[in-house]
Amino acid sequence: MLLRSSKQLFGPAGGVSAQRRSGWVEADELGTDPPAMRAIAAPPASAEPPAAPGPLARLHDDIIDQVLSTLCPEELLAASLCCARLKGLAYSDAHWSRLFALRWETGPLLLEARALAGSWRRLYACKAAADAAAAPWRRPCEWELQAAMAGMVASVSAPRSPSPSPRRAAPSPSPSPSPSPSPPPPMTARAEAPAGDEESEGGGCGAPCGARELAVVFLLDGSGSVGEDDFESMTSFINTAAAAFTQSVPGAKVAVLQFSNSVRVEVDLAPLHDAGAFQARTSKMVRMNGGTNIGAALGQAGALLKGAPPGAGRLVVLLTDGRVDGYQSREAKDMASRLADEQAGVSMWALGVGRGVDRQELVRILEGAGPPSAEERYIDLCVRDDVPW
Repeated sequence: MLLRSSKQLFGPAGGVSAQRRSGWVEADELGTDPPAMRAIAAPPASAEPPAAPGPLARLHDDIIDQVLSTLCPEELLAASLCCARLKGLAYSDAHWSRLFALRWETGPLLLEARALAGSWRRLYACKAAADAAAAPWRRPCEWELQAAMAGMVASVSAPRSPSPSPRRAAPSPSPSPSPSPSPPPPMTARAEAPAGDEESEGGGCGAPCGARELAVVFLLDGSGSVGEDDFESMTSFINTAAAAFTQSVPGAKVAVLQFSNSVRVEVDLAPLHDAGAFQARTSKMVRMNGGTNIGAALGQAGALLKGAPPGAGRLVVLLTDGRVDGYQSREAKDMASRLADEQAGVSMWALGVGRGVDRQELVRILEGAGPPSAEERYIDLCVRDDVPW
């Protein structure tokens, strides 16, 4: 109905049949139900007699934008199929940033992800598809992971600041008609903008990549509260992130420690020259089971990082559910503070994995490592709120 009425108002300028075909892809990316989209689709353009220009064609863009600002994502996409003019207005970042904020809480990470995606519309489509695929779990979309890895490199490349200013993407003008967006590329340190996509404004890693040398230690939770699927998710992220870091900073040194009650060195700190050999080693890791001694893991990470070259950026990435008792909590925060005091410039990030992740606990531990904001250095990697016990 929306397509039919809009075409009647605009007249025959649209030529909607080809544009409608591109719109099916976008509707599917938003996680909409195909039968629901069929219900609002008009008959083929060839079945309709030519119509005279309608009254809507004489309306100013601002008035049409006011109407579009009341639509939901499915209706906005349907409007974009009517003609080139409506498509340009419906693709406006102003409309999709509003819809994005209604569905998800925005922050510095998502602002960087939007810059990589090139528009709020493309980020909305990517994140909605990721949510639908992961339900009932929560996982970041590819653009969020790209932004997170770029932020990790930036945190050790740029001077430390108590209150960093996140880069905000400038509002983009109404784009000209463009092909339907491609899925995001495989997760690497740099996502190239799709060729020929006029809407895309991003595509870079977003990180200054100013560190001449980088030492990264991944801390992998192997405790009993982490399931095998969770362990596999952490291992997959480590493989991807390690390759991305070495692409961003050639010669970067990488280590992997697994911890439970004790700590085990799975991969010693060394340059990652062969990503295949690195993945072969991590794929053979066996989960330790036991408790969650994050403090011991941070202590061992500090010992390894002392072997990094002077002046090298130091990065600790903790992957865990954060489920620790009161004593272990205090010990972990104290060890994080000690690590930051002993090794200037170290940056610590935490990724939540598993059921019942204690996000507040992980943020408290990150606060021990100092600025920038601990909240900005926590990411849900694969999280489900309920617990199995």
